[in-house]
Amino acid sequence: MSKKLTILDIAKLSGVGKSTVSRVLTNDPKVKPETREKVERVIAESGYVPSKSAQSMRGGSQKVIGVIISRLDSPSENRSVSSMLEIFYAHGYDVVIMESQFDRQKTNEHLDVLLKR
Repeated sequence: MSKKLTILDIAKLSGVGKSTVSRVLTNDPKVKPETREKVERVIAESGYVPSKSAQSMRGGSQKVIGVIISRLDSPSENRSVSSMLEIFYAHGYDVVIMESQFDRQKTNEHLDVLLKR
């Protein structure tokens, strides 16, 4: 398993400072268009996903939990999820529920969506 890239890695690969990458990620209008394009290209090519935990420490962003279940019409899965929801909500989490339909590709797509949140 390869090491997860950090904002510092993206800065080095882009030839800019860490704070510039941060400004690109937060859509700061002060970033020059050509610099933004360079950083965004490195982000896209590297598959970099910003750390939500780091962002939440800085900005207090919302907490989200993703739940991927096989079938939305499964009584046993619905009971399990239902019992979890009360706990998640009590701790201030938003819950995203996705259905995989026993399809590994769908599961991977759902995980990608959740990682980018």
